[in-house]
Amino acid sequence: MPDATIVGCQRAEGRWPEKQALEFQIMASPPVLTLDKSGMWTHLAVVLDAKAGQLVHYANGFPVARHTVRLGAPYRLGSAELGNWNVRGGPNLAPSLIRNLSASLDEFELFSRALSGAEIHKLHTEGKPESDM
Repeated sequence: MPDATIVGCQRAEGRWPEKQALEFQIMASPPVLTLDKSGMWTHLAVVLDAKAGQLVHYANGFPVARHTVRLGAPYRLGSAELGNWNVRGGPNLAPSLIRNLSASLDEFELFSRALSGAEIHKLHTEGKPESDM
């Protein structure tokens, strides 16, 4: 298993309607899912804070990457797949930007607001299986 990152991708529709083109921003964390962590429960979170213009990736309750969001609101969740990065790859992408998650997904939560770092840490702590405590 290669090392893997958390990937957040943002797409803006209609930026160039005459060209029928879309604008993308790919925001990836450094590798957080590594071979030595294979088989271990891992808490992953992504927070998009529109007011601050930031996207933050978290692993096990701690921030691992912070990105400035280039594309403005409104933000909406359209067609999406959990664990499968459905953006076309390119020849210059890092090997850690794999396109799928080969793992079990315990639960998924979507909030209507950006959570704070303390709230993400609490979700990790309270959601951690007893065997990992």
